[in-house]
Amino acid sequence: MKTVLKSNYYEFEIERSKFLSYLIHIESEEEAKNEVAKIKKEHPKATHHCYAYILEDKQKSNDDGEPSGTAGIPILEIIKQHSLVNVLVVVVRYFGGIKLGAGGLIRAYAKGAKENIIRAEVVEIKSLPVYMLTFEYNYISILENYISKNKLKILDKIYDLKVTYNLLLEDDTTLDKIKDFMQGKIEIDYLENINYTYKIQTEA
Repeated sequence: MKTVLKSNYYEFEIERSKFLSYLIHIESEEEAKNEVAKIKKEHPKATHHCYAYILEDKQKSNDDGEPSGTAGIPILEIIKQHSLVNVLVVVVRYFGGIKLGAGGLIRAYAKGAKENIIRAEVVEIKSLPVYMLTFEYNYISILENYISKNKLKILDKIYDLKVTYNLLLEDDTTLDKIKDFMQGKIEIDYLENINYTYKIQTEA
């Protein structure tokens, strides 16, 4: 799942109309409504507060007085193009006196969403398994060299009668490779699945 965890803001002007774009992580429809209401309260004199959001099981767009299909849907389509989920984009407009026309409005609201998203910190959240690797102390340097070389992720290290590393794995075939490398001098047990967050590069 691709989303944003940190809110982002982008501002621009077209033909004297001022556009303020807000990109916000949400977990529910109720949260989306509350965020929109909060932005409306912050900008009571704005002409329009257009928005769109996508949750895992729902999506919605709103033109808030702009001609039908010229604001909310363009915002929604940009969110879809970037494959984002649990995301709300609100684009506030202060009318500057010059009408933009349907095409101009579509481009403006799409720009508000797109330019904000490409400037934001987009992450991908994956459910990945964690395994417990238990071994003798004299194998620490050998195993750590292997882990470092293969760029594996250690979540925790426990030093007791034996050493235990909690290792995050993206590929289950790595388990067999570790067993072969350690020549059976290791115990591997499944612990749990966790949601792991990766920062990714946003494409324009």
